[in-house]
Amino acid sequence: MIAMRRACFWLITILCLVVRANSEEQRGPFTAAPHSVRDRAYDLRHVRIELDIDWDHEVVQAKTTMRLTPFGKLEELRFDAVELNIDNVSLVSTRSMDEETDASTAINHPLEFESLPKSLVVRLDQPYDKTTELTIEIDYRIEKPKRGFYFINPDENEPRQARMAWTQSEPSDARYWFPTFDSPNERCTSEIIATVPASYFVLSNGVLRSSETAEGDRKRWHWVQEKSHSPYLISVVAGEFEPLEQTYKSIPIISYVPKGRMEEAERSFGQTAEMMELFSEKIGYPYPWPKYAQICVDEYIAGGMEHTSATTLTTRTLHDARAELDVSSEGLVSHELAHQWWGDLLTCKDWSELWLNESFATYFASLWKEHDEGWDEATWTRYREAESYFDEDTKRYRRAIVNYRFKNPDDMFDRHSYPKGSRVLHMLRNELGDEAFWAALRHYALRHEYGVVETADLRDAIEEATGRGLNWFFDQWIHHGGHPEFEVHDRWDSDEQLLRLTVRQTQKVTDLTPLFRVPVAIELVTPEETVTRKITIAKADETFSFTLPQRPRRVVFDPQDWILKKLSFTKSKQEWID
Repeated sequence: MIAMRRACFWLITILCLVVRANSEEQRGPFTAAPHSVRDRAYDLRHVRIELDIDWDHEVVQAKTTMRLTPFGKLEELRFDAVELNIDNVSLVSTRSMDEETDASTAINHPLEFESLPKSLVVRLDQPYDKTTELTIEIDYRIEKPKRGFYFINPDENEPRQARMAWTQSEPSDARYWFPTFDSPNERCTSEIIATVPASYFVLSNGVLRSSETAEGDRKRWHWVQEKSHSPYLISVVAGEFEPLEQTYKSIPIISYVPKGRMEEAERSFGQTAEMMELFSEKIGYPYPWPKYAQICVDEYIAGGMEHTSATTLTTRTLHDARAELDVSSEGLVSHELAHQWWGDLLTCKDWSELWLNESFATYFASLWKEHDEGWDEATWTRYREAESYFDEDTKRYRRAIVNYRFKNPDDMFDRHSYPKGSRVLHMLRNELGDEAFWAALRHYALRHEYGVVETADLRDAIEEATGRGLNWFFDQWIHHGGHPEFEVHDRWDSDEQLLRLTVRQTQKVTDLTPLFRVPVAIELVTPEETVTRKITIAKADETFSFTLPQRPRRVVFDPQDWILKKLSFTKSKQEWID
């Protein structure tokens, strides 16, 4: 009996582990306790980062100066800072927020600090509250950085490698090269002052304030970003580059490539101005920054990154005339350009809402394809996006597009945030119609410019611009997971001259996966005409009837592939022949 009980115990334990494993496989990495948008103890207003870059020793001597205002009474400040060698911290000045003038009081008071593994804690000389703006100065060194700031140097394997340096902070690596509040729900203005060898060029956000000769055959570059953006969008790239110069209206568009690769630049970036024109006109909001730069760097850890006004791209996007027959940079270039609105002008306030950055940029890349090569090519692009999402959904996990249960922000950069969300925006366009869709996006951009957003802001903007209440749409496509799986059959009734179309939703309905409400077009083709009828599917099993003068030769469910779905539609041999 005891042996039997033990056997039953272990059998039940194994079954529970199997069930748990299957459950976790479905949820993938999204098993953490739900978190909230990150609390801010202070409002970061401006960041000034000074960098003296030494390639020989892979060291950066740095100084970050921040202007900030507490939200409440604070006796200490906590900054995100990882693997930074902090030398000293000072309170440089204070300014009363009650005063109408910009006059500040210089202090230059050293402050006590403690470097923890993931943060820098600074003890203030006295409590301060929201009535005072503080200016904090932090001197530190970056030594052989592993993340955030990257040195590219020649070595024994690549002795002819050109020297470069570049930063990559998304989603949370800004803290590896400057102390900050490293979260997308913070926005600030910024400036970069970088000192490099005299022959090197430095690119950063905003406008170039100056480039001056410094000591020791070096040059100091000063860039200023005058409109607010999130800290992860601050960028520095340094090295020897050549520029391809274009303009759109008064906006300079400059694409930088490593020396000797100018011939390839035109292939990759020749249509950037036309892309900017398309996006500006479609959104109804002109390109929002004073310049647009693209710079190609070696060994980049991503395809591209939409740093405000200064996108960084991999040199792998450059290619010769033969490769041009098979590959194109247009998808990458249009995606990163679209981010200058969706991600930079408006930024998701938490990585849980990443689709507001990435789905938009992915969809706008397909809109460029639609403009440049036509509807059919864009439809093929969107079909492949759906297949990419289906692969992740089937083989890895299913989740809601907005998900606050990630373990690491990197988990959110998946095929739900990119291609699935792009297809959801495509369905939203179909639901609203082009005129209302673009009016809604323009209102969304204008209302939240230079701010942070969540999905409710988009939904509210649509309601305000169009009068349409779309809670049902956002609930099923954004806050639930999965997609409809349709099994469709048609039957012709010659006596009544009716086509009966039976539609079943066969997906397993769970707490995560709903029964979908989906408006769908049905194309009915007879020898004399082609007609399109609209239906709305909202039940598990429904039959729709269409009166026709004769039996249709062809019945097409969602002929333009607007709907993200899986479809099984049994066709007769005769229909395939016709």
